[in-house]
Amino acid sequence: MGAQAFVPPSLRSTEKLSPASAPSKKRGADAGAFALFSASAFLLLALASLSLDPDDPSFHGGDWMGQVGAAFAGAFARGFGGAAWLAPLALISFGLPWLRGQRPQLVGFRF
Repeated sequence: MGAQAFVPPSLRSTEKLSPASAPSKKRGADAGAFALFSASAFLLLALASLSLDPDDPSFHGGDWMGQVGAAFAGAFARGFGGAAWLAPLALISFGLPWLRGQRPQLVGFRF
């Protein structure tokens, strides 16, 4: 049978798709979790290697993650101060449920 447009959920067929023909949401969740963990590691290393001079805002030196990492870490450090160290932790806590196959909850309520 062809595609049925505008069919209410109560009248849809209840056939189950075989696992081979059903699209895998697990891959997308794994890819999303990997992206969050990578961003967390990038931000953590960028924050760890950031060296700012409070008297000269144009000074940057010793940054392990290059200019992009220094820009992100500088924006986080200047914008949030010491709380910038919680951003990688928040990214990790948002990605962990995806690895477990669960839907992530709001991150703000966890802290």
